[in-house]
Amino acid sequence: VTYKLVASNVASNKDGTYRVYSGKSGEIVSTKALTAIEFVGKGKDNGEATVTISVSNDGETYVDLATTIKVSSSNTYSINLGGSYKYIKISSANKQLQITEMTFTIAEQ
Repeated sequence: VTYKLVASNVASNKDGTYRVYSGKSGEIVSTKALTAIEFVGKGKDNGEATVTISVSNDGETYVDLATTIKVSSSNTYSINLGGSYKYIKISSANKQLQITEMTFTIAEQ
């Protein structure tokens, strides 16, 4: 899968992990439509991050998925996107979200 994280408020750490700052969003832009994502993440200092996932096909009009995810100690979180999308936005409301691994499911062509 070819993907990139864009937006200046997503930082890449030296150890290959990513972080989404509190009150900010990280955007994933994929060359293929995605149907699900899975990430291993935690809130900074093992605090609880309230994470919202939004999806779009044009990169401009985003729709929030119905459920917010409470991310606390390091765990795997699986999210079914309920469709196929090329743009996914991950927002963290109250704590910095730290992501150590992310896996994407591609829509069957």
